[in-house]
Amino acid sequence: MKKNILAGILALLIVAGCFVIADYLASNAQTGGAASASNSSSHATPTATPTKNPTTAPATHTPTAAATTSTPTAKTSSAPTSTPTPPVYTTSQVDQHFIDIAFDPNHQTISKISSSSAKIAIEGAYSNSDIAQLSNFDQQFNTYSATLTLPTAPVASTGGDVVIFFLPGSSLATLASDTTYNAVNTKQILNSNGGGTLCSIYRTIASPVTNQRSISPNTYMIYVNSDLAGDERNHYLIRGLLYFLGFPGETGRYTDSIFYSQPNTVAKLSTIDWQAVDVMYGNKISNGMTLSTVRGLLPT
Repeated sequence: MKKNILAGILALLIVAGCFVIADYLASNAQTGGAASASNSSSHATPTATPTKNPTTAPATHTPTAAATTSTPTAKTSSAPTSTPTPPVYTTSQVDQHFIDIAFDPNHQTISKISSSSAKIAIEGAYSNSDIAQLSNFDQQFNTYSATLTLPTAPVASTGGDVVIFFLPGSSLATLASDTTYNAVNTKQILNSNGGGTLCSIYRTIASPVTNQRSISPNTYMIYVNSDLAGDERNHYLIRGLLYFLGFPGETGRYTDSIFYSQPNTVAKLSTIDWQAVDVMYGNKISNGMTLSTVRGLLPT
């Protein structure tokens, strides 16, 4: 009986041992699986990190390159524009231009204002713009003239050495047909544009005319059509004053000249025009000189 009991105890121990071994094996299997899973996660992290790493973003950012390429455009747009170089004329060209505009078939001697000053008067339907044009011309003239000084602003009266009278075109037409004037004074000069419009009249008053208010003898009268506007108005205004300053002629050589022979609306003197003024009102040319005398003085 004791043998049976010992055999049963031994069997129980063997069974218990089997359970312990099985339990140990099962526990070890679970631990190994967890470690394997943990290792799998730790390998996945380095793979994902490069795609989220912020230090790689500037390498693919393009606005910086765009800003760099836009800089030359800004510099180009701010570059200063070049100023045209004024034309340069030889002494011979200036002297020939002077002869062209100081003489014409009806004027074979120099006729210029020989006093040291002259009063310019303005009358009629003139505007502030007309006064500004005259003032600007007078100031420029004085920088070139060594023998005559013009006033910096015209006076509003008929009491001047030169009187500029603005009248409508209908009034100029009446003056053009005035035979009374022609009977006692030198022939008046009528100036029309390319379209046939009477634009100005020049008169030299030798003695008062009965149908006009009193104008002193030896007064130069410039009648300008007040219907004109813009550069055309300014052209006939300044051109008239230049006529009595001693420039009755014209030129076919320089299209930018206020003295250009074709109908034009050039309202300002060109470079060579001002140089001719400098010749006239320097100390070399005198009132009454003949064309041949002037040619002998100027190396044209």
